[in-house]
Amino acid sequence: LAFIAMVVVIGAINPVFFSIGNIFSLLKSTVIMGILSLGCMIVIISGNTDISFTAISAFAMYTTGKIMLALYPEGGLLVAFVIAGTIGTLIGFVNATFVAHFKLPALIVSLGTASAIRGLMLAFIGVKIINNLPESLIDFSKSNLIELTDSTGKVVGLPMSFLLIVVLAFGVWLLLKYTM
Repeated sequence: LAFIAMVVVIGAINPVFFSIGNIFSLLKSTVIMGILSLGCMIVIISGNTDISFTAISAFAMYTTGKIMLALYPEGGLLVAFVIAGTIGTLIGFVNATFVAHFKLPALIVSLGTASAIRGLMLAFIGVKIINNLPESLIDFSKSNLIELTDSTGKVVGLPMSFLLIVVLAFGVWLLLKYTM
């Protein structure tokens, strides 16, 4: 209710807030955090805490780009998802091993993992902006699911990446509804 009230107030103050371009922009900006939130929600529902997911995702994203550029420059989106998913799964397995086998608290393990990954990335990559990506990833980031013309005549689009969060949210719903 508070969120709905806030949206109504912001929209009343600035009617551009409800424009199709702004709505598409807001939906686009929620994709990454939404995907990460789905994974984090599963961990929280299972009774644990993981704060390393942002560092793991940043590392997986960077490493996937580098691997694809070096080995599979024409690799498609599926290749990127497989590589990034494998990297995330392997690092998650390290976290799970420390929690399950050594009976360490998940919060402490994930804090250590996050610190280690951020430290490694800072030491070896630095703080530079990465703009050299495989063409398939660039093309995907530019593709739209829906394109409309707003009131000013500008073409605005709902990015294809929004479909990912919808599919993943449905998958998480199925997982939570039909599994223990």
